[in-house]
Amino acid sequence: MWEFYENPDVCETDSGNETEMANAAEAETADAAETVGVTEADNAADAADAAETVNAETPDVREFYVDLAPVRSREDLHRVLAEVLPLPDYYGNNLDALHDVLTEQASEKWKIIFEHADEAEPYIRKTLSALKRMCGDVEEENPHISVVWKKQDVTDR
Repeated sequence: MWEFYENPDVCETDSGNETEMANAAEAETADAAETVGVTEADNAADAADAAETVNAETPDVREFYVDLAPVRSREDLHRVLAEVLPLPDYYGNNLDALHDVLTEQASEKWKIIFEHADEAEPYIRKTLSALKRMCGDVEEENPHISVVWKKQDVTDR
């Protein structure tokens, strides 16, 4: 299944004003926030269970920790992804390109662990939602890829 994940109608733009972005994020409807929360809560336990199963069955899984704490824009997100994941030089710095790379990557098993998504969410809420949807599709299409959305522990703050 191939979809367009980068859609200008659903992706943020970099206005340069962090307060304005944070206020806009808070002003989004409660329904949208609940949808993201339910998806994350439902998938967190399932993803953790699946990741444990993958690691138990295949100890040769490569793990990649993607720290989203410094991410404030789509450009930041793709910069962090390119720094952490062994993406090809031709990686297009968008979610469609990431989808293509991850679904075509079949030589080894990967576990991608996203951390601190809650810190990036006020700035890239729609992009983060699209990333989560894309990762779910990748997991369905490529059994070699496992994605975990790690909840930040209150003691980590």
